[in-house]
Amino acid sequence: MKLATIETIKSLKKHPNADKLEIAQILGWQSVVQSGIHKEGDKVVFIVIDSIVPRCQWSEFLVDQKNPDKPIRLKMIKLRGEHSAGIVIPLSQLPASFELYDTGTDVTELLGVQKYIKELPASLGGENVGNFPTHIASKTDEDNGLSDPKLVEEVIKQHLTITQKLDGSSCTVVVEDGVITQVCSRNLSKKETDKSAFWNAAKKLSILPGFTGVIQGELCGPGIQQNTLRLSEPELFVFQVKKQDGNYMNY
Repeated sequence: MKLATIETIKSLKKHPNADKLEIAQILGWQSVVQSGIHKEGDKVVFIVIDSIVPRCQWSEFLVDQKNPDKPIRLKMIKLRGEHSAGIVIPLSQLPASFELYDTGTDVTELLGVQKYIKELPASLGGENVGNFPTHIASKTDEDNGLSDPKLVEEVIKQHLTITQKLDGSSCTVVVEDGVITQVCSRNLSKKETDKSAFWNAAKKLSILPGFTGVIQGELCGPGIQQNTLRLSEPELFVFQVKKQDGNYMNY
């Protein structure tokens, strides 16, 4: 997933409620920026929400002064009545080499930006037995459509099945010949125990006999992201199934 990229400011307008702020449009995102720093067409670095950024010169204004050691997480916020998503960094605040990168270049690793992941407490997640099996399955790193407006335009021309985006915890289930062999959070493989919400939810799946592949979904339930669905026990809401041949099943 691209968390930090070289992008171009599509438009820039005055903030209706603040003289020292402007509203920048980057890709499909709206971000509030300081007035007088940017202009339309400028190349900048844009970092999306739900990212963890390192503490450095360009992120110093985001540091929690009461708790300076707290990780810097980017959230969707409102500034003087206008939504602001992500942060916009002028290339002048970064090494000169950034000027050479083309629009769309992924600079996530170069800047040390990481994805924010809220792991479940041990009482729900259970014990870990190892890292995520990337040799078997890919992590669920779907980009927000606002980060790729052109792709969205292409997709909406086709037949679509619209589903609801649930706010839970990423869950990956590895199946071999109809038997669950691994259940994972986004980063870790979980031990099969009665206390593991991941395993308890995975065991409820009706898996076809002989099926081999990877099932991925959102784990929701008590103690997970405020349980907005008001579930009484963990449930796995599947959004993709990858077969042994590497192809994804259709809806």
